[in-house]
Amino acid sequence: MELSNKRIKWLISDLDMSIASVRLRCFHFARVLEEDFNIRSFFYNDLIKLERSLISGDILVIIKSLDFSINKIVLKSYSIGIPVILDICDNLIDSCYKQNAYSYLKNNLLSLIKFISLIIVPNNTLKEIILKNVENNENKINIFTIPDPAESEDDVFLTCEYLIKKESKLIKNFPNYNRQKISYKPITKERRTSKILWFGNSFSDTSNMGFVSMIPHLKMLKKMQGAMKPKFMLTICSNLKADISFLDLYDIKYELVDWTLENIFYQLSTSSCSLITTGNDQRCFTKSNNRILKSLINGCPPMVFNCYNHADLKDYYTSGLKKGIQDYLESKNREINIKNSIEKSNIILERYRIKNLAKTYNNIIFHAHLIKKIYGNNKPLLENEDSNFTVICDKIPIGKLVEILQKFRNTSENYNLKFFFYESSKELLEFFVEYKVIPYNCGTFKDNNQREKFLGRMLNVLKEDKYVIISNEEENNKILKLFAQYNFKIKYKSYIDFLSDYNPKKIIVNSTNNYFLPENIPGQNLPVNFLNHSDINLDVLFITTIQTKNWILDGIAKEIGSRSVKLNWSIFYYDKNNFKDLPKAKFIFFMHQSILDHFLEKKLIKFDQYKIMCWYTHPNPAHEAPHIISRYIENFNNINKVIFACDRYKKLWINRGLNQSKAISITGGADEKIFSFHDRSKSEYIGLCSSYYERKNPMLFYEIVKKMEDYKFILLGKNWENFALFDDLLLNGNVDYIQAKYNEYPKFYNKMNVFLSLANLEGGPIPLIEAMMSNCFPVASDVGLCSDVIDHGKNGFLFDPFNYKVEEVVSLIKKAFDMKYVNIRETVMEYNWNSFSKNVISQFE
Repeated sequence: MELSNKRIKWLISDLDMSIASVRLRCFHFARVLEEDFNIRSFFYNDLIKLERSLISGDILVIIKSLDFSINKIVLKSYSIGIPVILDICDNLIDSCYKQNAYSYLKNNLLSLIKFISLIIVPNNTLKEIILKNVENNENKINIFTIPDPAESEDDVFLTCEYLIKKESKLIKNFPNYNRQKISYKPITKERRTSKILWFGNSFSDTSNMGFVSMIPHLKMLKKMQGAMKPKFMLTICSNLKADISFLDLYDIKYELVDWTLENIFYQLSTSSCSLITTGNDQRCFTKSNNRILKSLINGCPPMVFNCYNHADLKDYYTSGLKKGIQDYLESKNREINIKNSIEKSNIILERYRIKNLAKTYNNIIFHAHLIKKIYGNNKPLLENEDSNFTVICDKIPIGKLVEILQKFRNTSENYNLKFFFYESSKELLEFFVEYKVIPYNCGTFKDNNQREKFLGRMLNVLKEDKYVIISNEEENNKILKLFAQYNFKIKYKSYIDFLSDYNPKKIIVNSTNNYFLPENIPGQNLPVNFLNHSDINLDVLFITTIQTKNWILDGIAKEIGSRSVKLNWSIFYYDKNNFKDLPKAKFIFFMHQSILDHFLEKKLIKFDQYKIMCWYTHPNPAHEAPHIISRYIENFNNINKVIFACDRYKKLWINRGLNQSKAISITGGADEKIFSFHDRSKSEYIGLCSSYYERKNPMLFYEIVKKMEDYKFILLGKNWENFALFDDLLLNGNVDYIQAKYNEYPKFYNKMNVFLSLANLEGGPIPLIEAMMSNCFPVASDVGLCSDVIDHGKNGFLFDPFNYKVEEVVSLIKKAFDMKYVNIRETVMEYNWNSFSKNVISQFE
């Protein structure tokens, strides 16, 4: 449905700025839509008043509501041509959601799909879950992602001012109107003090989010607090409804602050850093990244653990508690570190600012009918009951809890294991800390009514389980007593019976298991199966991690080894949980500088045992600290050779102190038989081949697409759904998003006239060579090997990745269409995998 209306009627739960879903999903957007796009907003929580107000020309937006009460208003809107938008900002259709008994909300959503114009959600995970649940409905629905905004104190103040200006209408629509609920007085800024801020909801009655998600970090918190004189404070700003006595058991110095808008902004402005944790169960996967954003935009660098839907934020927070405390609390340069961290995040915060997301909101409302996608949804698998287990820890010896956990962790089967406890102890907490378990705290409530509601909702979680593992002392187990008291029926198994009966499939490394053997070999020289021939002495053993198997580092190793003539070679996939020793080899070839560093730091290999070589891709911003650079130089100077993916990084490290005789650059390649010449004058697409990473500069691609609406684009890659503006990127209908297998890439290159490479950091990019070998004309940022293969103005165009204007890049793209008579393929024929392999192998001689 094409929307052209300029008036929004919002259905919200209450006129209250303290309600996150109302503030983040309605009020802020309404303000900017009115200020910047002249879209007037009217707010209601009374369905009768809203129904009477609806007239042709309205848009109806319903925030976080799916119950039957909305059905009449949805049907009326549909009957008179009013577009209806549902903002489902939480997983309301989850089987354990508090109001979704008997799939009430899910079934109501299915019944309403025909009458709804759009669904808006805050992240792609929630989008895919809803798509999975509605896929069999005969009526199809468009679902779009608009993230929660990065909310500053100024935003709250401006939005409150905006609402107060509408006071006369608000009084009319809200009989219980209370100005205090939409008022905000900016806090007085004070100096940052030595404290860490944890903020968020204190608990969930169907999840292990909340306070308990701090438990795995207690040991490090205590250690770091003890090392500082005076101790830093852990400040907890929350609704304070859950038990937090485990902090006392662990002797953590903390203070509790009640959650209000004023308090949270005060604490963010005065804390040295924030600690952001959440649970790790299914209920947590759809949660927003708004706490990370709120912390960054208000000047408080976050330390983040176990959070979701924040792929584009990973370079802008600290993921190590020790490092974060050292940088932001202990260091003499703490103020500079805090300032640098926040300034670095400004580039990513720009896309999450309310003004920019409101522009996306406007685009989605009025241009959603144009969207075009060519890709299969990454639909989540439904949980299998046989893979779900719960352990009620009370009265089970700690040693047996360890046995239970290890039994699962040593299995090759998928499983979901939850740990519940009622009575906490130091010993039990140390088990959770040691094994990084985020438990469920059933001792939160002392009030009988609250406890009954809590246990009733937890029952929905436990019903998913194959069975619940318990102690043999049922009469002394408070949780079991409570279940019996409220007549809750659960499938139980004692821990003794479980340990003797349950034997899941173990991960076995042997000749019949390809888990640790190379696959998909491109050349004729096959790798040696060293698992079957432990006595063999290899010529070359490539080492990469099991996580990179069948990824580019693994692929380059296979290209080198399999295109050799007589080389005895194989690949060792390092897994710290299964490592014993390395097979015999003359040369060890590390496929990444960080893997070499890890082996040397952990003393898993000695310089005098092997001839050692290392493939260097590109600098990692996280490893650019002076002490790490010094360590890498020492590593490189102590091995036989460092092979760089491009000349610029070879020069960089020689300037840093690498012995020139140890360095060589060998440019990667493409398979000239697979990537063949095509006449690009008959092709009309501008192409980009890349998985989604922040270093790939997605915002530049977004801005190019928006400025070139009359051109067609192919986006070939994966995980772009994690880009905050992904749906907005596709809105103009001129981008085909394609997730294809690698052997299908040539046919998509053959549709491209111009190929884009936009990253601000690369070792390659190999797709650039593939595209050029397919005769696409490249427009590339000057990173990695780009200047090794592109002669600017002759066989491509280069631009400065850190000093460009979007208009200038667009101009180069348009100019590239005029270069139709240049044979690009012939300029890169030397960059093929056979030549690359031969050049690398020559270094073994």
